[in-house]
Amino acid sequence: MRIRSTKPEFWRSKTIAQLEWDVRLVLKGLESYVDDNGVGKDDIALIAADVFPRDLSRHPRDTLARLSEAISSLHQAGLIARYEAEGEELLYIDKWKDLQRIDKPAKGRFPRPDGTFDYSDPVNREAYRRAPEVLARVPEKVAPGTGEQGNRGTGEQGNDITHDPSVAYLLNRASNSESDGLDEVAAEVGIRDVEDLRKVLSGTLGHSITSTEAVVFAQEIGKLSLTPVGNLTGYVVTSCQTNPDQVRAWFAEADMGVA
Repeated sequence: MRIRSTKPEFWRSKTIAQLEWDVRLVLKGLESYVDDNGVGKDDIALIAADVFPRDLSRHPRDTLARLSEAISSLHQAGLIARYEAEGEELLYIDKWKDLQRIDKPAKGRFPRPDGTFDYSDPVNREAYRRAPEVLARVPEKVAPGTGEQGNRGTGEQGNDITHDPSVAYLLNRASNSESDGLDEVAAEVGIRDVEDLRKVLSGTLGHSITSTEAVVFAQEIGKLSLTPVGNLTGYVVTSCQTNPDQVRAWFAEADMGVA
């Protein structure tokens, strides 16, 4: 963690005013978390341990879920960039040099999203602020999975998840809609940031999965909850952080490979 400053303009910003108060606090925490070039590891557990250590100790599930949702909000607002470089999931605070004046910056450990490393290097914001491409087509066939997981741990085989009416509806919408895209489809089942979800699941599983696989698998995880899940992204992230072995077992049983 590093000492940072806050300019008065931060408190008057219309962009910042649109954020929930706790999201603003997370942004200030990230400023202390990242290196002098504005980059840090995009790892919810590491960020929570640095920024909210006491909250993490008292209420780990709630802290991780709320932190994940706040970081997703910052990403959606364009205040941070989330990306992968050199095998690392990273985040970068946008307009970093405008936010923080650092007289003797240390050399960056990880590249910024435009490939530069040093605090003094000019940043090409166009390299990472391009509008994301709308998903044109989602694979039509998903391999059989566990559905409702049989009798919750009894080992019984469930049904092919594509036979679930709600999942089939999502896949059809994502495959055939030219304007909605997967993000809007995912939002209907409580997933606020597909890319965030995909990164977390990929990191937990130890291999990369597609956005479609992430959405469908997250919905399957949500079905295992004994109570209604309002924030599916937060629920899945918490499951990955607190019980990664179980998540990997669920995925193996679900056989989520796309044919």
